Amino acid sequence: MRPRRLVGLCYVLAAVGLRPAVLVADTGYGANADFRHGLEDRGLAYALQVKGEMTAHAESAVPHQPPYGGLGPRPLPRYRTHPVSLREHVLAAGRDSAIAVTWRKGSKAAMSARFMFLRVRLAGRRPKPAPDGVIGLRWLIAKWPEGENEPVKYWISNLPADIPPAISSA
Repeated sequence: MRPRRLVGLCYVLAAVGLRPAVLVADTGYGANADFRHGLEDRGLAYALQVKGEMTAHAESAVPHQPPYGGLGPRPLPRYRTHPVSLREHVLAAGRDSAIAVTWRKGSKAAMSARFMFLRVRLAGRRPKPAPDGVIGLRWLIAKWPEGENEPVKYWISNLPADIPPAISSA
């Protein structure tokens, strides 16, 4: 399904009082900034798979407001830090930051894996900053299985910061 149709479907469902708790989609949708903005504009929560090469600023990054020279439009605030890949953010945090999450019981045992949860400010061509130049925080979720040298999957999510990452139904 194309991104506009999926967003349109969510909009139609919302019009009749139905809303997905969290919209989940694969990398093709996660890489599409317009798709993410469309979901956010409609107030929809998402968890979208992305590639580790997507870039972001650290949670602590703040924009710099260049001085106004008096001619032309005022310069927009800019981040002075260089964004790095999601993979680099996770590797910098280290394997010890990953926690075990169990999400359900499978046919043979509980299904669990090690995940890392970080807050980042997505960069790229269309980060959609607020008027003051601040790019909103998003969750970066990375699956880092035992025995692997680095994470194997990445997701971004606009879920609230106060949602606890550890979910256990075991």
